[in-house]
Amino acid sequence: MPKAVIFDMDGVLVDSMPIHWQAWREAFEAYAIDIKYEDFIKTPGLTCEATALLLGADVLPEAEIPNLGDRQREAAKRMLAEKYPPIPGAEDLIRRLDLAGWRMAIATSGPLANIQLLLRNLPEARRITAFITSEDVQRGKPDPEVFLKAAERLGVMPREAVVIEDSKVGLEAARRGGFTAVALASTFSPEELESLAGLVVGSLHELSPDVLVKLFA
Repeated sequence: MPKAVIFDMDGVLVDSMPIHWQAWREAFEAYAIDIKYEDFIKTPGLTCEATALLLGADVLPEAEIPNLGDRQREAAKRMLAEKYPPIPGAEDLIRRLDLAGWRMAIATSGPLANIQLLLRNLPEARRITAFITSEDVQRGKPDPEVFLKAAERLGVMPREAVVIEDSKVGLEAARRGGFTAVALASTFSPEELESLAGLVVGSLHELSPDVLVKLFA
């Protein structure tokens, strides 16, 4: 029987992709550079540092890449403090899993500050007991380190846990770590994700403890 659910955060619990897009645009505007959305959409699931490198390597000196990431983090933190849109169904799913006895963790490529915003804006998220952020790992997704650390903190084996992800690199990380993966089609289309997960859903309302248990049948 599965024992745990590990949530990604951005795009799974919080509809933050539009905010991160605006924050990256603001970060690049400081250098009078206009980035393209088709380049940004390749980055969900990556760490801020990896995203800064991917978006800025061809247009900025190498020494400026860390500053770019810092600008984006500050902009995103400010924007999320002003508007924090939860993914529909997130709080209900967390509550139902907790009442059914599942252990829960969040494993995110974002910083700890974003977890603090989550706990402030989604009261049910206080039922989640483990949090792994970019500050806790050496390697970002698609490396499975963030999920493996979450499982370790929950006291479960990868085969006993479900990872809920919206990004391609996150689903690849779950596969590499030996987890069962559920893809939420909030950032990419179902067709882009179906080969990467055991189940693809369009809404968290489609998930429940019973649905997740059946993935292990």
